[in-house]
Amino acid sequence: MNEEACELCGSPTNVKVRNFKVATPPCLCARCHAVAKRRFNKFRGRKRDRIVDIPTRQDWIDALADAWDETSGCFRCRISRVPLELTNHKSPFYATAEHVAPGKRSEGFWVVAALINDMKSDLDFDEFKKVLPLLAQIALNTDKKTERRQLEQVMRKLRHWRR
Repeated sequence: MNEEACELCGSPTNVKVRNFKVATPPCLCARCHAVAKRRFNKFRGRKRDRIVDIPTRQDWIDALADAWDETSGCFRCRISRVPLELTNHKSPFYATAEHVAPGKRSEGFWVVAALINDMKSDLDFDEFKKVLPLLAQIALNTDKKTERRQLEQVMRKLRHWRR
């Protein structure tokens, strides 16, 4: 059997993934196949009563392809750029699917570390970039009233906050 290159990481493989319901089954190595076959739960919240869009198989494979760092040979978090953990779901570095806009499939998905995903849950990326430095300044006691006011203003205008 001829070896082909994995479509995500480029390593040699001879496995054609046939159980994925996508137009053209990808050719993936064992490591990438294990991550690509991950299933997602659309039910969120403590009571599991909030439904969010989840990535299709192709959405997830596309996001993984974007997360692959060829130079270091690993998947990286789209936001923090830390190397991702692929097997230990309890790790803060575990690879997760993040909605670019919270709960909406229309703007796509990123692969991010679980910790970052939890931090960004109800923020879009622009809001996240505004909140994080202000929060850091306040937490490090380097803030003045200006930073607190700015943070309050950003928090009052969050587009996706729902509790």
